[in-house]
Amino acid sequence: MEASLTTEKTETLAEQLKRQTTTVHESLDKRIIRARPFDSEQNYLGFLKMQLCFHWLVRPLFNDPNVAALMGNISHGCRFDQVVQDCLDLNLNVEQQQQLLASVLPLKVTAAEAVGWIYTIEGSNIGGAFLFKMAKQIGLNEDRGALHLAGHIDGRAKHWREVKQCINQLDLNSAEQQQMIAGARDAFSFVRHKVEEFLPACD
Repeated sequence: MEASLTTEKTETLAEQLKRQTTTVHESLDKRIIRARPFDSEQNYLGFLKMQLCFHWLVRPLFNDPNVAALMGNISHGCRFDQVVQDCLDLNLNVEQQQQLLASVLPLKVTAAEAVGWIYTIEGSNIGGAFLFKMAKQIGLNEDRGALHLAGHIDGRAKHWREVKQCINQLDLNSAEQQQMIAGARDAFSFVRHKVEEFLPACD
């Protein structure tokens, strides 16, 4: 049984999110590695399709007034447009992208759940530093195919600290904290589903 959300009174909300999603996060990372997305552009395209669906789904949250009421202006964190450009760079045209997104139902979440989704997608940008280096090994970079993996204009670490500080300052009751963590877990589950759809394991 997982520890109670209120057991450690000194635990920040961001720390709660990390602890409560560690297992699903590590499992997802291992599954992505098994697909070898940076062995070739063809493999990477599957990874990019997953990213397209994930970023499209979360995009509305970055401009949601209910989320903004909690977290302030976070619109600069949205990387959907960069993913779209990366898809175009690899000859996945707009019509093909729209076909992929047709099966992705719009996200309906509470503001607290949205915090969990945003934590997950913003956190992925930290891991993106390693992925960006891997992408460069197959000839991709910020000018072709891997723009969405490039660091935030303020720097990855600085931006991530700001995101966590923003989350930690939220005044969420116990029920809202549970919603927040459920949102993060749902985000990881969605990505796992898309990984299974677009990234077959190579072993």
